[in-house]
Amino acid sequence: MTSKAIILINTGTPLSPDVKAVRAFLKRFLSDKAVIDLPDWLWKPILYTHVLPLRTPHSSRRYAAVWMKEGSPQVVFMNRIAQKLATRVASDIIVRSAFLYSDPDVQTTVKTLAGQGVKEAVFLPLYPQYARQTVGSARIAIENATKDFDLKTSIIEPYGKDDAYVELVARHIASYRQNEHLVMSFHGLPVKAVNVANPYDADCYDFAKKLAQKLDLKSDDYSVAFQSKFGHGAWLSPYLADTLTNCATQKRSVDVAALSFACDCLETLEEIGLAHQKAFMA
Repeated sequence: MTSKAIILINTGTPLSPDVKAVRAFLKRFLSDKAVIDLPDWLWKPILYTHVLPLRTPHSSRRYAAVWMKEGSPQVVFMNRIAQKLATRVASDIIVRSAFLYSDPDVQTTVKTLAGQGVKEAVFLPLYPQYARQTVGSARIAIENATKDFDLKTSIIEPYGKDDAYVELVARHIASYRQNEHLVMSFHGLPVKAVNVANPYDADCYDFAKKLAQKLDLKSDDYSVAFQSKFGHGAWLSPYLADTLTNCATQKRSVDVAALSFACDCLETLEEIGLAHQKAFMA
């Protein structure tokens, strides 16, 4: 009987690109206090009267633009990663993918595996750099999912500082490089969310520096930028949109490496691959 499992964790995705499914996903995602650090009395009225009514139709169109025949890109690619990993580990180890804000979620996955006799679970949140909004949320989800089961658990820490991972990403980028300037894009965070206990931006810049060294890039050969800004407050900058505008103005051809994402998703396929590319080419 299989007694060990590896569970890969990512953020999640709507079950379909239609408005109802997208609204349900956004509601679940934006109700997490690790994501939106505001008291309910302030945030919930904003969420229900402004954010969901205005953001849902737009997000639905964005998801529809990149939806695959097999389903959500993130689900499709997460399952492919899990299937490939299963071929690299012992045959009696179960490998599953799970999500923080959509099905199959972490709690359901743990319950199912425990029911199958699994006694040990290794969790891998697929985020290279630590942030309370990602790795922190995953740790809370794991704790809540496992507390009622006699399950030995371990969590793999963020892997962005691992030399082997830096080398792997460098080789991958080198195999795709076509243009003169490399933009290293990381998912943004509100400025107020970054502090000594959550040094996300420092970790991003450290990773970018190591990657540039592996790729033998000079300081003028690459830029670091942050994407996926949400709301009106100040987020980590420079913003990806501004960086690409500057490159276009200077008539520099660019490659964009989306370094916060373990697999393609809305932020890579639509935000970078469609929206930013269209703006850059305009």
